[in-house]
Amino acid sequence: MYAELDELEAKIAHAQLKKAPNDPKMRANAKASEERAKKSAEEAGLAIIESKPDPEILPELKQAYLRAVKLLHPDLALTEKERLRRTALMAQVNLAYKRGDLNAIEKIMKEYGEDPEAIVGEDVASKIVKTIRRIAQLRRRIEEVGRELDMLKKADIYLLKQSRSRRPAAPTP
Repeated sequence: MYAELDELEAKIAHAQLKKAPNDPKMRANAKASEERAKKSAEEAGLAIIESKPDPEILPELKQAYLRAVKLLHPDLALTEKERLRRTALMAQVNLAYKRGDLNAIEKIMKEYGEDPEAIVGEDVASKIVKTIRRIAQLRRRIEEVGRELDMLKKADIYLLKQSRSRRPAAPTP
């Protein structure tokens, strides 16, 4: 969200620069805003590669996006906490849509549908459902971490470290 905010601030600064093109302060502000936006986008992993065209928006992606909006839109929230949560989820859905990432949208919807925080109520039944969903959520995350670890163990840098740690240390003179 900060990357998006910095991008909007850069656009505003450029719009202001168009109104006063000879103002050195405006020019400096626009340049600084643009650089801050690029840095934020890079840090957030959202940097757009100039030569890469926008992904094609397939009908399946549009349908998944519309289902996600119907399920997650912040206006459907009953509490302020839930509205904030839904806002964050919609931001993720929007970014996935921009990337053309159907799997990410479906994953967000699946996780939300199974999210313990989606259960409203403090009675015993609600607490049991929340607990069951939390356990399932944690099990899925443990499986994801296991897969990530397996991938990292296959990486060249890990194999290099393993081969280096197996060798006896060289005696120091």
